[in-house]
Amino acid sequence: MKRLRFVLLLLLFALCVGSFAACNSVGDIDYEKEGYTAVVKFDFQGGKMKTDVFEASGYITYRYKPGSLAVDPLTMDDYSLTLEGNRFLGWYIDEAGTREWDFKTPLKDHETVTLYAKWEKRIRYSYSVCYKDENGEIKELYNYAVNPGNKFNSEIALSNLRREGYTAHYDVSERYWKDAECTQKWDMDFEHPGGDIDHAERVFVKFIKGEWEYVKDFSSLRSAINADLNAYMLNDIDCNGSAFQIRDYSGVLEGNGHTVSNITQILDSPVARICLFEKLNDGAQIQNITFANVKIFTEKNRNYSDFMVSALALEAAGNVKINSVNVNGTFTMAEGVRLNSAALTAKDIESIKSGLSKPFVSGDKVTVEAFAAQIAYAESL
Repeated sequence: MKRLRFVLLLLLFALCVGSFAACNSVGDIDYEKEGYTAVVKFDFQGGKMKTDVFEASGYITYRYKPGSLAVDPLTMDDYSLTLEGNRFLGWYIDEAGTREWDFKTPLKDHETVTLYAKWEKRIRYSYSVCYKDENGEIKELYNYAVNPGNKFNSEIALSNLRREGYTAHYDVSERYWKDAECTQKWDMDFEHPGGDIDHAERVFVKFIKGEWEYVKDFSSLRSAINADLNAYMLNDIDCNGSAFQIRDYSGVLEGNGHTVSNITQILDSPVARICLFEKLNDGAQIQNITFANVKIFTEKNRNYSDFMVSALALEAAGNVKINSVNVNGTFTMAEGVRLNSAALTAKDIESIKSGLSKPFVSGDKVTVEAFAAQIAYAESL
């Protein structure tokens, strides 16, 4: 086989340049005299052959001795044959590709055989996930191949549906649509029809303005806020007595009219920071949310160096918006609490009570709309 491959390569290099038609003699080699009288022409049918030493289009011709077996060039190292958008099926003795050549057939003296490449068009069926942008242009977000009869996979990861300034709708049943205007819901029973040509079925995504992290429980809410992400509440959230005190936050907390309830905070630091957020940074927004049954306790016989009190945030640094926010609950002063080693005065207690009704302690660029706090002051014996 090695000697045959060497002869084939030798003959290949001796072929005439251009159309790759074989010559009866090239240089000092007379193939007829040497006994290479059988000819096999490989017609690429539009394809292109590449090796590590040459590239050819059209066809290529080999010569053999009578009784030899033709060798498929694609079985040799580094040989490839390609036609864009098609898959190679084999070598056939008719252009229509109805009779495949048997490479176990011995070649006859002075026989000329033309073998035709048979191709099968690669047809791609897919679902194309799109949206219409602000300029009315259709933009593709994601595309994946399917077989005819496959249904659309609605469980596409949100990471594949990224659009700057927007987030794909949180409800899968409201996320996918037939039309760009999102007026006709996508039929989840629809099956890809296939066909004779490439075909991509368009599925349109409904987006919510803003880049959001959807939250539906205390864990996801806390994670989103601690990561300084915009949090979009999907339902009421019960904290089950867990603490909710955020050191600082720059994002948007959209409550959507929902409630975060049953927050418990124990003031165990030298400075008693009574708040839900210690600092709201420039650009932060807290809106359309109720914090309910917030329970705040001092420690018994604790000496505090200061009381910093607010129903929502101690500091608002920069442009901060508070809109439609309600806070209710209780603040309980335990027995024996001191301020800088002295018993609390009536003035100290009035200052604390006053702070329990305010949205923030300091901040001069805060926009406050529809804020209410009802945090009752109580003392325990």
